[in-house]
This record gives sequence, structure tokens and C-alpha cells, in this order.
Amino acid sequence: MRYHALLEASDDMVFIEDYQRNVLYINPAVEKHTGYTAKDYDFDVHQHPRIYPEDLPTVNRFIADFVQSEAMFSKSLENRFVDRWGRLRWHSSVLSKIEYLQKPAIQFVVSDITGQKFALDALHRSEERFTMLVRQLRDLITIVAADGTIRYESPSIFPLLGYTQD
Repeated sequence: MRYHALLEASDDMVFIEDYQRNVLYINPAVEKHTGYTAKDYDFDVHQHPRIYPEDLPTVNRFIADFVQSEAMFSKSLENRFVDRWGRLRWHSSVLSKIEYLQKPAIQFVVSDITGQKFALDALHRSEERFTMLVRQLRDLITIVAADGTIRYESPSIFPLLGYTQD
């Protein structure tokens, strides 16, 4: 009873499926994050229309391998998901083998990591722009670590100081 109350109150999305991939339980956070209700999951999960099509074979293989393994908990799986409003979301899932209604089942605990993915992508783009800018400058730029080790020198060092790259 306490376990069920915990699932109902969790902000993480929780799905429970039997080993034939029939959906047995979906907590309220699923509707909050995706717009889909438990009734919207009445389909063959092997052809899951909500998982981004390019990710579906990887997700299905991951689940099948986990079920066949001796492991009780999976590693994290990241995949794309399309919510009710047509937005592409990134999810990170961890699977565990449990007993649900006295039968073996798989529990999926799913977090929406879309914000993290977008922030990481923005950081990479910013780093690429910074690197491109620094490489194009004619000024000499040197980055020195706290111990005095030179971590980076811009390519302009060679023509400015008369050195060669050798």
C-alpha cells in the first residue's frame, strides 16, 4: 500500500508492464509530463507510437535484453518521446524487475531530461563558437592553469612571435 502511494505521488513517470509488454500500471506523473492517460496506452507497445520512430528498435532491444538478463536493475536508457502536444521530449529510463499483482513485471522509472539535453546542446554550440572565434583572432590568447601550466595558446602565437608549429 505504501509503495503504491509512493508511485502515485512521484514526479517521475512510472510504468509497470508484464514480461509480454502489456501495460499494467501508469502513475499520474505520466499524464502530467506527456498529456497521455492510461487509456492512451492501449496499443502494442512493440510498435509504440509515442517513442520516436528511430529510437524504437533500440528501446525494444534494450527491454528484451534486460528481461533475458540476470540483472535486477538496468543501466539508464535515453530515448526521444513525442508528447500529446507534438513536442519532442528526451526521457531517461531505468528498469527494474519486480513482482506486481503476484506476477513478474518490469517497472520503468522515467525522468524527463529534455531541459538537460537542450542545455548541453546549447553549451556545445557555445563552445564551438568560442573555439572558432579564438582561432580566428589575431590576438595572442593564452590560458594558464593555477599551477602555471599553459593549457592553451591561440594559433596566432606563431606569426606574432615568429615561431613555427614544429
